[in-house]
Amino acid sequence: MILRPFSLGLDRFADTTYFFSLRMGLDVVDPAPIADVESLLLVGNGTPDNYVLCILAYHLDGRKIVGFAKHEELRHLAVLNDIKTYVEASEKLVNLLLFVDREQPARRLDKWRLEKAP
Repeated sequence: MILRPFSLGLDRFADTTYFFSLRMGLDVVDPAPIADVESLLLVGNGTPDNYVLCILAYHLDGRKIVGFAKHEELRHLAVLNDIKTYVEASEKLVNLLLFVDREQPARRLDKWRLEKAP
C-alpha cells in the first residue's frame, strides 16, 4: 500500500508521516497530495498513529494508493462530526477507515450515519 496525503488536512501530520517512512527505510509514503481516492485513512489523533500507518502499509506490501489525512481541529471520535467533508471531497471514495486511540471512553458509533448521495 502506498500512502499519499489527501488534499484536505495537509499539515505537519503528513510531513511527519513522510519523514518517518524515510527514516525507517519503509518507502511507503509518496509526498505528492492526492484529491480523489477510492480509499482514505482518517486519523483521529496524531503521533504515533502515523507511525502505525507506515508500518501497516509496509507489511501490506501492495501497490494500491491510499489517501491519509488528519482533521486539523477535531480529535478522536469528534472527527465523525465532520466526516461529510471528506466524503464530498472525493468522488471515487468507497472505503473510509477511521483510526482512533483508546484514550477516551468508548462511545456508541451507531449515532453517526454516513450516506453518500447518488
